[in-house]
Amino acid sequence: LRAYALDARYAIEVDQRGGLPQVCRLVFSEKSEAVARALDLLWLLAGADTVKAKIAKERDGSMLRQVVGCVKSKNGSVVSGAVALLRKMAAVPEYRREIYDLSAHVDLVPMITKVDDQTQLNAIGCIAALCLQEDQRTQIKTCSELLDRLQKLANPPKQGDRAVPRNQALAQRAHALARVLEA
Repeated sequence: LRAYALDARYAIEVDQRGGLPQVCRLVFSEKSEAVARALDLLWLLAGADTVKAKIAKERDGSMLRQVVGCVKSKNGSVVSGAVALLRKMAAVPEYRREIYDLSAHVDLVPMITKVDDQTQLNAIGCIAALCLQEDQRTQIKTCSELLDRLQKLANPPKQGDRAVPRNQALAQRAHALARVLEA
């Protein structure tokens, strides 16, 4: 199913055949592995805008709240999947506001420096999307440690005469978001 969902037209077909509610149900599972796999699959399915809308409305609108809650998981795969899905969902203004209203940005700040590079990039991308609205950006600026964490990523510590090697994309995105927040 995962390989099938890579193409947006097949993601729509998965939804039309009734698969989306079943995948969403797994996000509420007690088993971390099931939750992680469901989040990864939802990320793939969310490539189609119509599926994004259905994800947001699934389970009487509680899906985004559950995904935001997954960011606090102790399981790294669950956290990674949740952050990636939030970033994809935050690309749509309607869901961006809902994600902000759920205070996801507060939970995403620690992800900027505590997890793998891909999850860090997704956390920065989601926060950057949330900052597209002036009122949200003003409030996000007040998150303690956000600018410090971004500065640490954007300006790696020096060892002797050289900077410690770092993922360039991560450093660039951290620097760009820091500039937006400092403006």
